[in-house]
Amino acid sequence: MLQFWEDRYAGSTYAYGTHPNEFFKAQLDQEIVPGKILLPAEGEGRNGVYAAQEGWRVEAYDWSPTAHKKALRLAEQQQVSFEKYHIASLEELQWPAEHFDLIACIFVQYPSAYRRQNHQKLARSLRSGGTFILEAFSQKHPEAQAQNPRVGGPRNMDQLYSLEDLLEDFSGFEWTLAEETHTHLEEGLYHLGEGAVVRLAGTKK
Repeated sequence: MLQFWEDRYAGSTYAYGTHPNEFFKAQLDQEIVPGKILLPAEGEGRNGVYAAQEGWRVEAYDWSPTAHKKALRLAEQQQVSFEKYHIASLEELQWPAEHFDLIACIFVQYPSAYRRQNHQKLARSLRSGGTFILEAFSQKHPEAQAQNPRVGGPRNMDQLYSLEDLLEDFSGFEWTLAEETHTHLEEGLYHLGEGAVVRLAGTKK
Protein backbone atom coordinates (compact mmCIF):
# COMPACT_ATOMS: atom_id res chain seq x y z
CA MET A 1 0.00 0.00 0.00
CA LEU A 2 2.88 2.38 0.71
CA GLN A 3 4.08 1.92 -2.87
CA PHE A 4 0.63 2.93 -4.16
CA TRP A 5 0.92 6.27 -2.36
CA GLU A 6 4.54 6.77 -3.33
CA ASP A 7 3.51 6.33 -6.97
CA ARG A 8 0.54 8.65 -6.59
CA TYR A 9 2.64 11.43 -5.09
CA ALA A 10 5.62 10.94 -7.41
CA GLY A 11 4.74 13.60 -9.97
CA SER A 12 5.52 17.29 -9.71
CA THR A 13 1.77 18.07 -9.66
CA TYR A 14 0.04 17.89 -6.30
CA ALA A 15 -2.25 14.85 -6.52
CA TYR A 16 -5.11 16.43 -4.54
CA GLY A 17 -4.23 20.04 -5.21
CA THR A 18 -2.72 22.72 -3.01
CA HIS A 19 -5.94 24.23 -1.67
CA PRO A 20 -7.48 22.97 1.58
CA ASN A 21 -10.41 20.61 1.62
CA GLU A 22 -13.53 22.80 1.54
CA PHE A 23 -15.24 21.14 4.51
CA PHE A 24 -12.09 21.37 6.60
CA LYS A 25 -11.65 25.03 5.67
CA ALA A 26 -15.27 25.88 6.47
CA GLN A 27 -15.00 24.29 9.91
CA LEU A 28 -11.64 25.87 10.70
CA ASP A 29 -12.94 29.27 9.67
CA GLN A 30 -15.62 29.19 12.36
CA GLU A 31 -14.23 31.31 15.19
CA ILE A 32 -12.02 28.56 16.64
CA VAL A 33 -9.09 30.03 18.59
CA PRO A 34 -5.93 28.58 16.99
CA GLY A 35 -3.97 26.07 19.07
CA LYS A 36 -2.31 22.74 18.42
CA ILE A 37 -3.78 20.70 15.54
CA LEU A 38 -3.11 17.14 14.39
CA LEU A 39 -3.66 16.10 10.77
CA PRO A 40 -3.48 12.31 10.27
CA ALA A 41 -2.44 10.98 6.85
CA GLU A 42 -1.79 14.56 5.72
CA GLY A 43 -0.31 13.67 2.34
CA GLU A 44 1.14 16.60 0.41
CA GLY A 45 0.25 19.20 3.01
CA ARG A 46 -2.66 21.21 1.63
CA ASN A 47 -4.68 21.24 4.86
CA GLY A 48 -1.72 21.67 7.17
CA VAL A 49 -0.41 24.62 5.21
CA TYR A 50 -3.80 26.34 5.38
CA ALA A 51 -4.02 25.71 9.13
CA ALA A 52 -0.54 27.15 9.62
CA GLN A 53 -1.53 30.24 7.63
CA GLU A 54 -4.44 30.66 10.06
CA GLY A 55 -2.13 30.58 13.07
CA TRP A 56 -2.36 26.92 14.11
CA ARG A 57 0.65 24.95 15.37
CA VAL A 58 0.49 22.00 12.99
CA GLU A 59 1.55 18.43 13.67
CA ALA A 60 0.97 15.88 10.93
CA TYR A 61 1.99 12.44 9.82
CA ASP A 62 1.96 10.31 6.70
CA TRP A 63 3.84 7.16 5.81
CA SER A 64 4.88 8.45 2.37
CA PRO A 65 8.34 10.10 2.27
CA THR A 66 7.40 11.65 -1.07
CA ALA A 67 4.27 13.25 0.38
CA HIS A 68 6.32 14.57 3.30
CA LYS A 69 8.84 16.18 0.97
CA LYS A 70 6.14 17.86 -1.11
CA ALA A 71 4.29 19.06 2.01
CA LEU A 72 7.42 20.79 3.31
CA ARG A 73 8.00 22.32 -0.11
CA LEU A 74 4.44 23.67 -0.20
CA ALA A 75 4.81 25.11 3.29
CA GLU A 76 8.05 26.84 2.31
CA GLN A 77 6.40 28.29 -0.79
CA GLN A 78 3.60 29.70 1.40
CA GLN A 79 6.08 30.94 4.01
CA VAL A 80 4.73 28.81 6.86
CA SER A 81 5.97 25.65 8.54
CA PHE A 82 4.83 22.46 10.19
CA GLU A 83 5.72 22.20 13.87
CA LYS A 84 6.21 18.47 13.23
CA TYR A 85 5.59 16.25 10.21
CA HIS A 86 6.30 12.57 10.98
CA ILE A 87 7.03 9.99 8.31
CA ALA A 88 5.16 7.22 10.11
CA SER A 89 1.90 5.34 10.51
CA LEU A 90 -0.43 6.00 13.43
CA GLU A 91 0.65 2.71 15.02
CA GLU A 92 4.21 4.07 15.35
CA LEU A 93 3.22 7.32 17.06
CA GLN A 94 2.34 8.12 20.65
CA TRP A 95 1.05 11.32 22.25
CA PRO A 96 0.05 12.21 25.78
CA ALA A 97 -3.65 12.18 26.58
CA GLU A 98 -5.42 15.52 26.07
CA HIS A 99 -2.55 16.78 23.87
CA PHE A 100 -4.25 18.43 20.86
CA ASP A 101 -6.82 21.22 20.60
CA LEU A 102 -8.12 20.01 17.24
CA ILE A 103 -7.84 16.83 15.19
CA ALA A 104 -9.02 16.71 11.57
CA CYS A 105 -9.29 13.46 9.60
CA ILE A 106 -9.81 14.35 5.95
CA PHE A 107 -10.29 11.29 3.72
CA VAL A 108 -8.40 9.05 6.14
CA GLN A 109 -9.97 5.67 5.30
CA TYR A 110 -8.82 3.07 7.82
CA PRO A 111 -9.73 -0.59 7.12
CA SER A 112 -12.33 -1.94 9.53
CA ALA A 113 -9.83 -4.26 11.26
CA TYR A 114 -8.22 -1.29 13.00
CA ARG A 115 -10.54 1.66 12.26
CA ARG A 116 -12.09 1.82 15.73
CA GLN A 117 -8.79 1.24 17.51
CA ASN A 118 -7.17 4.07 15.54
CA HIS A 119 -10.08 6.44 16.04
CA GLN A 120 -10.10 5.82 19.77
CA LYS A 121 -6.34 6.43 19.92
CA LEU A 122 -6.84 9.77 18.21
CA ALA A 123 -9.74 10.63 20.52
CA ARG A 124 -7.58 10.02 23.62
CA SER A 125 -5.02 12.52 22.35
CA LEU A 126 -7.64 15.28 21.98
CA ARG A 127 -8.26 17.49 25.01
CA SER A 128 -11.66 17.74 26.65
CA GLY A 129 -13.48 20.54 24.86
CA GLY A 130 -11.24 20.10 21.81
CA THR A 131 -12.64 20.03 18.29
CA PHE A 132 -12.83 17.00 16.01
CA ILE A 133 -13.47 17.25 12.25
CA LEU A 134 -13.89 14.37 9.81
CA GLU A 135 -14.80 14.03 6.16
CA ALA A 136 -14.52 10.59 4.55
CA PHE A 137 -16.10 8.56 1.79
CA SER A 138 -19.21 6.71 2.91
CA GLN A 139 -20.47 3.23 2.12
CA LYS A 140 -22.74 4.81 -0.52
CA HIS A 141 -19.73 6.09 -2.46
CA PRO A 142 -19.44 3.14 -4.92
CA GLU A 143 -22.60 4.40 -6.65
CA ALA A 144 -20.89 7.73 -7.29
CA GLN A 145 -17.71 5.98 -8.44
CA ALA A 146 -19.72 3.90 -10.93
CA GLN A 147 -21.11 7.08 -12.48
CA ASN A 148 -17.81 8.96 -12.39
CA PRO A 149 -14.56 7.07 -11.68
CA ARG A 150 -12.66 10.38 -11.54
CA VAL A 151 -14.20 11.15 -8.15
CA GLY A 152 -11.69 8.72 -6.63
CA GLY A 153 -11.84 7.11 -3.22
CA PRO A 154 -11.24 3.52 -2.06
CA ARG A 155 -12.51 0.66 -4.19
CA ASN A 156 -12.55 -1.58 -1.14
CA MET A 157 -15.86 -1.43 0.78
CA ASP A 158 -13.93 -2.30 3.93
CA GLN A 159 -12.39 1.19 3.86
CA LEU A 160 -15.68 3.05 3.50
CA TYR A 161 -17.48 4.44 6.54
CA SER A 162 -20.99 4.57 7.92
CA LEU A 163 -22.21 7.31 10.22
CA GLU A 164 -23.39 4.70 12.72
CA ASP A 165 -19.92 3.14 13.01
CA LEU A 166 -18.24 6.52 13.41
CA LEU A 167 -20.59 7.61 16.17
CA GLU A 168 -19.72 4.40 18.03
CA ASP A 169 -15.99 4.98 17.42
CA PHE A 170 -16.24 8.47 18.88
CA SER A 171 -18.57 7.99 21.80
CA GLY A 172 -18.11 10.75 24.34
CA PHE A 173 -18.33 13.56 21.78
CA GLU A 174 -20.96 16.24 21.35
CA TRP A 175 -21.68 16.79 17.65
CA THR A 176 -22.74 20.02 15.98
CA LEU A 177 -22.75 18.13 12.67
CA ALA A 178 -23.05 14.40 11.99
CA GLU A 179 -24.32 13.48 8.54
CA GLU A 180 -24.05 11.41 5.40
CA THR A 181 -24.38 13.52 2.29
CA HIS A 182 -23.15 14.11 -1.25
CA THR A 183 -20.63 16.78 -2.13
CA HIS A 184 -18.91 18.04 -5.27
CA LEU A 185 -15.14 17.66 -5.08
CA GLU A 186 -12.55 19.56 -7.09
CA GLU A 187 -9.32 18.45 -5.46
CA GLY A 188 -6.37 18.06 -7.77
CA LEU A 189 -6.27 15.14 -10.19
CA TYR A 190 -8.00 12.43 -8.20
CA HIS A 191 -11.06 13.90 -6.44
CA LEU A 192 -13.20 15.28 -9.25
CA GLY A 193 -16.99 15.21 -9.23
CA GLU A 194 -19.77 14.23 -6.86
CA GLY A 195 -18.94 11.86 -4.03
CA ALA A 196 -20.84 10.32 -1.13
CA VAL A 197 -19.32 11.35 2.18
CA VAL A 198 -19.83 11.18 5.91
CA ARG A 199 -19.04 14.25 8.00
CA LEU A 200 -18.51 14.92 11.68
CA ALA A 201 -17.80 18.14 13.53
CA GLY A 202 -17.99 18.55 17.27
CA THR A 203 -16.21 18.60 20.60
CA LYS A 204 -14.91 16.04 23.07
CA LYS A 205 -16.85 16.04 26.33
